Amino acid sequence: MNEGGVPRLRAAKENVERSLHKIAEELYKTTQAAGAAAGQAGPSGAGPAGGSSAGPGGAQEKKPGDVIDAEYVDVDESKRPN
Repeated sequence: MNEGGVPRLRAAKENVERSLHKIAEELYKTTQAAGAAAGQAGPSGAGPAGGSSAGPGGAQEKKPGDVIDAEYVDVDESKRPN
């Protein structure tokens, strides 16, 4: 604080944010490239989505259709309207 005060701290914060944005952008590009490569290998059967029914340890993989999204409300019968 004695060597520049608030303006210096703000400038340093902006530099850190800029650096983090660049890192995040590179990670995003890398993730997208890896996803595209896995997507290309999937239909041929060579990739992780290639139709193999056994995952690590021999367990069956869960498919997106196996997920059930539901809400449950416990209704007290004595408070239920007619």
